[in-house]
Amino acid sequence: MPLPALSVSASQAVLLLSLVISLEASPPVSALTLSVRPAANVEAKQVMIQGKVVCRGAVTNKQGGDNADLDKPGSIASVTDEPDPSKAQHHADYLKPCDRYVLEGSDGKTYTFAPSDPMIAMFADTRVRERDLQITASLSGANQLEVLRVQSIRKGKLYDLYYFCNICNITAYSPGPCPCCRRDLEFKEVPASEP
Repeated sequence: MPLPALSVSASQAVLLLSLVISLEASPPVSALTLSVRPAANVEAKQVMIQGKVVCRGAVTNKQGGDNADLDKPGSIASVTDEPDPSKAQHHADYLKPCDRYVLEGSDGKTYTFAPSDPMIAMFADTRVRERDLQITASLSGANQLEVLRVQSIRKGKLYDLYYFCNICNITAYSPGPCPCCRRDLEFKEVPASEP
């Protein structure tokens, strides 16, 4: 019994041919199976650590990226702890970037932060470093943290820390200008919401 003819378009034929060629060029499945072994201790676990963040490196004067506009005259940031805007500090008074931050945990351990973690930009703000903190993070080998959430602890209660633009309704986790309107983001410390 003869096989029925298949109707195949030119594009389908090219796709099928390229698939066959790529399969011939690839290593055998057994070689792939051997090379795709999970590395030991790759899994990170989520932890909550209380303590203070401190600078353990040189304080830097450079403010890269979006922070380069922070030294413009008239740039004022208000703080939720300061109800009178006339008493608000100029951003240069509280931004002291450092090239290496560590968390000195209340458990007596010292934790480092992943250098690629964008959340550590928050620690350039001395108002954050002055507070007792609870940091929720992924903990990998060698006590290295990747920050998921930063909260302050006051009188036994947790407060969420972030920066906010009232005009654009944008929340950020690093000080500096709003990515939309370029006005300084306002530092916020509000009672923590449930996770």
